[in-house]
Amino acid sequence: MEDNDKGSRILRKILIALITSKGFVASGIMLLVGIFLVGSSLGSFILHHNYIETEATIVDSKYDKETKEYYPVYEYEYNGKTVRVESHYGDDKIEIGKIDIIKYDPDNYEIFDVGSNELDVTFLIMGGILIAISAMFIYGIVKALIS
Repeated sequence: MEDNDKGSRILRKILIALITSKGFVASGIMLLVGIFLVGSSLGSFILHHNYIETEATIVDSKYDKETKEYYPVYEYEYNGKTVRVESHYGDDKIEIGKIDIIKYDPDNYEIFDVGSNELDVTFLIMGGILIAISAMFIYGIVKALIS
C-alpha cells in the first residue's frame, strides 16, 4: 500500500509540474516545431525525390488584383527547348532577369517548385536539433520531479 501511495504522489507531482512548468511548455513547443520542420522536409523530399534541379530565369511577372502580388514567370531549358512556366508563389516585388533554382518533374516539366534541396536539409537538421533539445529538457524535468 505504501508503494502505491508513493507512486501516486510522484505521478501527482509530475502532472502538476507538467501543467504549470514554463520549461515544459517551452519544451513542448520546441518539440512540435521540430516535428513540423522534420515532417515538412521529409514530405518535400518524398514529393520531389525524382525532381531535377536547374536554374530558371524570371522573364516576366503576372499581377493578381485579389492578392495584390506579382507572380514570376520563369524560363528554363528542358531537352534543348525553352520552357516557360508561371509560379504559384507571389511576392510584392519581382526582379526580372533574376536567376532562381527550381526543381521540375522530369515526367511533366511544367510541374515545378522554387528552391533547392538545401532548404529541405536545413529544415531537417534544425528540426532534429529542436527535437533533441526539447527531449533533453523534458527528460530533465521528469527526472528532477521523480528524485
